[in-house]
Amino acid sequence: MTKDSIGKFMDAERFRLGSGRQRPAYKPQNIKCDGCGAGLTVKDEQSQMVVCEYCGSQLDVSQTEQTVLGKGMANKPYFPLELGDSFHHKATRFEVISRMAYIEDNDISEMTKEYLLYNPRRGTMWLAEYGGHYSISYPAHVMPRKDPFAAGRGDVIKTHDGVQWVTEGKGTYELHYVDGALPWVAKIGDRVQYAEFAEKSGSARRYEAQRIGNQIEYGLGRAMPLESVRRATRKPELGTETATKPIEDTAKKRKGYLQIMAIALVAAFINGLLSYICYRSGTVVLIQSFVPQELTKGVMTEPFRVVGNGKITKISVTAHLDNAWMSLETAIVRGDGMAVHMYEDNIEYYHGRSGGENWSEGSRSGSLLVKIPDPGLYRLFVQAVSANGNASRATRALHGLRVEVRDRALSGGKFAFAGGLCLAIFILTAFLFAKWKEDDEE
Repeated sequence: MTKDSIGKFMDAERFRLGSGRQRPAYKPQNIKCDGCGAGLTVKDEQSQMVVCEYCGSQLDVSQTEQTVLGKGMANKPYFPLELGDSFHHKATRFEVISRMAYIEDNDISEMTKEYLLYNPRRGTMWLAEYGGHYSISYPAHVMPRKDPFAAGRGDVIKTHDGVQWVTEGKGTYELHYVDGALPWVAKIGDRVQYAEFAEKSGSARRYEAQRIGNQIEYGLGRAMPLESVRRATRKPELGTETATKPIEDTAKKRKGYLQIMAIALVAAFINGLLSYICYRSGTVVLIQSFVPQELTKGVMTEPFRVVGNGKITKISVTAHLDNAWMSLETAIVRGDGMAVHMYEDNIEYYHGRSGGENWSEGSRSGSLLVKIPDPGLYRLFVQAVSANGNASRATRALHGLRVEVRDRALSGGKFAFAGGLCLAIFILTAFLFAKWKEDDEE
C-alpha cells in the first residue's frame, strides 16, 4: 500500500465517512435551582439558560456553576401552549421547551409570542404567533447578497441560492417575557433587531434575519394556517381565545402597485402614440408662409381643395416668437368670396433662466379642427399683430407666420386626454407606492 493510499485509508477510518452512524441519545440533565432549591430537568443538551418554573429565577447554566440572573415577571402573558406540550411536524414529535414574548415600541397589544420546539434527533425549530397568525421556521445557512437590515418595505433582496424575497418589515423587538430552557442566555429587556421577508413568487415561504449584539442569524420558514397548528398541537380549540388581526401581504401588495404602474404607463404610451398619429394624419393641401408686413395688412392664401361631407380639416399655424406674443384673426373663405368660418387665436412663447434652471411657457404654434360640409376650393384670410416682451398693445406684426392645412384629419383629443389620465394614474400610483414604503420606516 502506497503512502498516499495509507493516508486516505487512515482518514476514512478516522472520520468514518459514509458509515451512517446514529447520534448518541442525550440524557436529560437534572439540576437544582439556586433561587428556591427546586429540582429542574434540562432536556436540551445545548441549553445555556433555564427559567425555574417554580420561582421564576433565570438561571445561567452555560458554565459549570449555574448563576441566578434575576427574577422573571410576576404577571406573565397568556400563552395557549404550555411548556412540555407536543408539536407534531413531518411525523416527528417536538416538545415546547421555551416560550418568549416580544414587544415593539413598548406596545403590549402588539406582542409576538415564540415557542422553541425541540426534538433530540431533529434539533430545534421556532413556532411564532402574532395577531392570531402562525408561522414556523428553522435555522438556515443561506446568506443574503446585501445587508437585509438596509432594505425598506417592498424592496427586493436575493439570497445566494437565487431566491428573491420582498421585504415585509423591520424593526427592533424587546424581550418582554421568557420561560423554559434556551440555547443562549437571554434577559428581560434584551433587544433583537429583525428583518422579515416573503418570497417574491407569492408562496407561503418566509426568510428572516435577526441581529443580537454582533451576531446575525438567518431562518427559513413558512406561514402556517391555524388548522394546521391545531392538528400539530392536537388542540382543536387553539386560536378561539385570540381575535385574528389582518396582516398585510407585502409581496402581493407590491406586485399590485407595480402592475397598476406598468398598465398605466403602457396605456399612456399607446394613447400618446395614437394621439401623435392623429396629429400627423390627413392630406396636406396647403403650406404657405407670410412675412410680418403681409400679416399687418391682411393676406389671402393660395386656394386649396377639401373633400367636405363633414370631414375634419385641420389648420395649424406656427409663429417665430421669442419672448413675444401674437394676436391672430383667420377666416375660411369659399371660392365665391363667402367667409364660412372665422376664428381668433392668441399665441405666446416666453423662456429664460432662473435660479440656475431653464424655464419656458406657452407655445409657438396653435391649431384648429373644423368640419367643412361642402367640398370645393377654399382660401384662408389671415391678419395678425404681434409685440415683444410684455407690451399690452400692438398695431402691426413683428413676426412671420407659417400656415398648414390638412384635409381628412383625425381628432386625437380623446387619445391625448386618455394618455394624460393614464400618466396621472401612473404618477399617483408611484407616489402612493413610495409613501407605502416610507410609512414602514416611520
